[in-house]
Amino acid sequence: MKHSVFLVDDDPVVLRLLEMTMASAGHYVRQFRSAEACLSALESVEPSLVCLDVHLPGMSGVEALPRIRALRQQVPIILITCESDPKVGVKAMKLGASDYLVKPLDVELFEQAVSQTLRQFEMVLEIRRLRSDAAQARPIGGVIGCSPAMHRTLSQIGLVLHNEVSVYLHGETGTGKDLIARGIHAHGPRASRPFVAVNCGAIPRDLQESQFFGHERGAFTGAVQRQRGFFEQADGGTLFLDEASELTPSAQVKLLRALQDREIRRLGADQVVPIDVRIISASSRDLRDLARTGEFREDLLYRLVVFPIEVPPLRQRCQDTVLLAGHFLGIYSAQMGVPAPEFAPETLDLLCHYSWPGNVRELQNAIQFAILASRGEVIRPEHLPEFIRGGIQVPLSPARDSIDLIDPVSGKLKSLEQIQMEVILRARDLAQGSVTRAAEMLGVGRATLYRRFQRSLPHNHID
Repeated sequence: MKHSVFLVDDDPVVLRLLEMTMASAGHYVRQFRSAEACLSALESVEPSLVCLDVHLPGMSGVEALPRIRALRQQVPIILITCESDPKVGVKAMKLGASDYLVKPLDVELFEQAVSQTLRQFEMVLEIRRLRSDAAQARPIGGVIGCSPAMHRTLSQIGLVLHNEVSVYLHGETGTGKDLIARGIHAHGPRASRPFVAVNCGAIPRDLQESQFFGHERGAFTGAVQRQRGFFEQADGGTLFLDEASELTPSAQVKLLRALQDREIRRLGADQVVPIDVRIISASSRDLRDLARTGEFREDLLYRLVVFPIEVPPLRQRCQDTVLLAGHFLGIYSAQMGVPAPEFAPETLDLLCHYSWPGNVRELQNAIQFAILASRGEVIRPEHLPEFIRGGIQVPLSPARDSIDLIDPVSGKLKSLEQIQMEVILRARDLAQGSVTRAAEMLGVGRATLYRRFQRSLPHNHID
């Protein structure tokens, strides 16, 4: 992707060097000898990046930085300074710089910094587009998603809104199956009638029949009064069977009979009660697999799984992670009574690359944590839970799942050089090719890791 880059420096030699570097990468470049000239251009043009020298005639780069940020809040800024004091970098970051480099410039480091910063800016642009798409979309029951995987799921949901077909939702824990079930009910012909959600795994096995079908007074010890079961409570509406895989064999038999006959009999009763319910079921375990192994009745399976819908895990929905994070940020900030902070681009990058084993529910918890940790400031990576910052859970390839100290060919102990390179490769896999994240995981500088990798494997590319 080509970008527009503003270069601000009063040294014509530096300007020419940076211009050639940016032009060779295919970017459009505008040069400025003063901060004032750059600020004037920013009033009418939004570039993708500003590279700003600290020591300039007139207004200094440090003075110009907050003014640039006020004019173009989302445009990243790389500050270039002659001072190697880390305090200068800290101050630059507090003023809104995305990165800072020290003169004399290392062209390789400059290219890396620009590449990383522009990728973050591309994410900002993508966020804008996604938010615009989300604002124009009409979510079903609050289900948020613009990713291709979620678009397919939402398309399937749309097919079952206005009919009585039994729907089966299959997906990992925390993917929002309950929310989808409520959305199907709320947009269907039974919307004005009850929606009864039942977690089958939370009901004691010896009480499942009583809970589903109800009981008469005296039907068993402790039955002191008549109790209407879930079917009667949902009459005319929708009965949502979450974790239907946890139904006991006895409950499965009676549930099948109820669905076939459209009537139930309370425990201890002589009379049957007609019922009219729509069934939506869900499970994190695939009922079709359980039926093949005999753990779930095949005849009940055909009653429940009429229209199966796969609910994708969050790790397959990077675009939706950004939207959901912003959505939860607004909700929980309001609940906590604090202004909603912004996400730093590198924070969104971390959120997108984490594998979210707990799916949407885990993301909700992480956003609540970040709001409290950031104390109303911009949410940066250090404000996320530690397991997200250092635990990008990406499965390793079998070849790199462990590091063997013995060379399988020679049978001798591997050299230190070989072992170090395997550690670097493993970190690269975990970081999904990002030098910055791999360096953080190994506790070394980004430039050190990059040079090490390039020297050992000159034909590989890892960022």
